[in-house]
Amino acid sequence: MSNEFIPRWGGSVFACDFCGAEGMQWTEVSPEQWMPYDLLNKEVHNCPNKNIDKLTRDQVLEHLQNIGFEAYIPRTSSWKFAFIASNQSQSIYFLVGKRGIDFKLYNFVRETKLDEKGRLFTDGGEMVRNYYRESDVNIHELILEIASRLVTNTPIDESFTSGHGKSWQEQKAEYIRSLPKSTESAARDEMRDIYEAISPGDGEDAYLGDGIRISSDGSLDDRGR
Repeated sequence: MSNEFIPRWGGSVFACDFCGAEGMQWTEVSPEQWMPYDLLNKEVHNCPNKNIDKLTRDQVLEHLQNIGFEAYIPRTSSWKFAFIASNQSQSIYFLVGKRGIDFKLYNFVRETKLDEKGRLFTDGGEMVRNYYRESDVNIHELILEIASRLVTNTPIDESFTSGHGKSWQEQKAEYIRSLPKSTESAARDEMRDIYEAISPGDGEDAYLGDGIRISSDGSLDDRGR
């Protein structure tokens, strides 16, 4: 029996997100190794623009769809969109919120589960939070790198699952802890006063807006939108 390598091709034709070149199609250049192929010039695409720091989130999401990720609305209101895909052994759910792009990694091929309204269940898996605020990496570049690894069956090691950036709640807590004790106490009193002013008096968390809730002790919970 011949062991000759027979390449496979991706289904959709797309434009390169980095340089704008049209007529790209994913092709398997070696077993389980995929790269964009330039159909016009009949060669693997050698992108002249390596600077992806200015990628917008819309461009990232479009690119995910181009390489086979499916878009859903999550059941959890913390995220606005979910983009999901699987390879031979893993599934990834990219969860798009206002303040960053989180993802869940499943070390098995997860069956897509929807509720009666067609919204996506996102339970289980390993959660990785990636906030734009104070991130030490370019979140958009990171997401594309992880997506590329998934579609090429390249291992996604621990260096990609540490999470980046800080939530607004974490920054607020750090700021309060950094205050002198007397000022810290005053700040907490102020937050409790805010709670009392907007709470209906039932002891439940009150909504401040922009996805943020405040509890009766003045602590904040950033749940996104």
